[in-house]
Amino acid sequence: MNKKVTTILSLSAILLLVTGCGGKKLVCSKNEEKSEVKYTVKFNKDKASSLNMQMSYDYSDANLSDDEVKQINEQNYCDILKSEDGMKSAISKCKSDFKKNIYKVNATVNLSKISNSNLGFNNETSYDDVKKYYEDQGFTCK
Repeated sequence: MNKKVTTILSLSAILLLVTGCGGKKLVCSKNEEKSEVKYTVKFNKDKASSLNMQMSYDYSDANLSDDEVKQINEQNYCDILKSEDGMKSAISKCKSDFKKNIYKVNATVNLSKISNSNLGFNNETSYDDVKKYYEDQGFTCK
């Protein structure tokens, strides 16, 4: 599989583990040449509580072989996320699919159910700190 795609999926999994239900909401996004990633972090009393991650990658110009297309179709990003230590019970919904050369993932995570050792920050992290974390990663946050 393309090294860039693997890197994007790996970074997305790490970032998924890092974010935040409640009163405030922070939306951070990053668009690159063929990929889009958007994180919506919800807060309860200024502490990160849930995360929704949406990611898509466009393979239309990748000139994939039949074997590579088969590998992408067999890959289930949700299974990969759930296999991470402590993630299975934290993911309330997750869907991934590959159609018309576009691979998409949509996952929602309850941050209070994730081991803090897996996170760059945790469900005690404030709105400002989460925003800074993503902006430091090159995301635009609103």
